[in-house]
Amino acid sequence: MTVSDIANGTDFVGSKSAFVNALVTAVTFAKGNAWVQAKESDQGYNGSAYSGLELDRSGLTPTAKAEVGEGNRISFEGTVVNGSQATGPLNGVIVSISDQTLSTNSGSSWAMSGGFAVADTIIGTLPSEPVTTHFSSITGIADTLGSGSTLLPRANTDFVH
Repeated sequence: MTVSDIANGTDFVGSKSAFVNALVTAVTFAKGNAWVQAKESDQGYNGSAYSGLELDRSGLTPTAKAEVGEGNRISFEGTVVNGSQATGPLNGVIVSISDQTLSTNSGSSWAMSGGFAVADTIIGTLPSEPVTTHFSSITGIADTLGSGSTLLPRANTDFVH
């Protein structure tokens, strides 16, 4: 079973899955979630499309939760709750978006000139930036919330002016 098997809908909701050596790309302790992504050197890697997944860590012991840290490789098993097929091929994948201007700042989320949102789901608090701030690039986990695309930065270093 590969990350893309679940993300592209090959493995169906409700089925049991196991992964070996998946790369943790982001963790939010507040909501108990983590993101994993297959990389080019991983077995079964088929490109960036459908290479990322969000994991619910709520059922893990405190020791197991501590092992799920950004940059760590983990092995796990669980039940497929939702794949990315319905939400897009880059859902759960680290992406960088270039040449963006902040259009609206509501504190916990921003609207960007490229038509997507930036949210504080992983980072906790977005940097304090005025509207019209220009970014050379913003990096984060691609996510689909509701009907729009959202970028979830992981740290202040994901914002480049």
